[in-house]
Amino acid sequence: MNNSANSNMYYHTIDRAWDLYACHLEGNRDGFICVISNASLSDAARNALEASMEKLGYGSRACTFISLADASSDAVAPLSAQTLLELIELLDPAILVAADAESARALSEAFRTRLPLFDLSHIAGRATVAFASFTGMLDSMPNKQKAWAILKRLAR
Repeated sequence: MNNSANSNMYYHTIDRAWDLYACHLEGNRDGFICVISNASLSDAARNALEASMEKLGYGSRACTFISLADASSDAVAPLSAQTLLELIELLDPAILVAADAESARALSEAFRTRLPLFDLSHIAGRATVAFASFTGMLDSMPNKQKAWAILKRLAR
């Protein structure tokens, strides 16, 4: 199979992910990094993650953001563990970031593994870090430094 056919197959799965789960997705359509959170992250948290990933050498706008809750409505329709697994496999990122304890729990359930908080681990061959609350860590300089130290473990 030629590279063009491989590329088309890859983008077909990304298109399928965005068609099926658009209400749970934001950010870069074909991001190298998936950031999972219980609800949509604040602009400050998103900007901090994007800037961090750029500093780590992944380029600007490297993140696709997955919200477990439906970001487009007030109705709570969270992704199930099976659906989260399917979505991540369709997007096929190289790196996963769980931005809060609920998303870390959901990833653990989806991939049937224990995901430690505040440490580098691997899920299905993907470098992964998890936070209890990335957004909450942005409130103080010591916590920002701790978050950056954890994210730096994802460096190329």
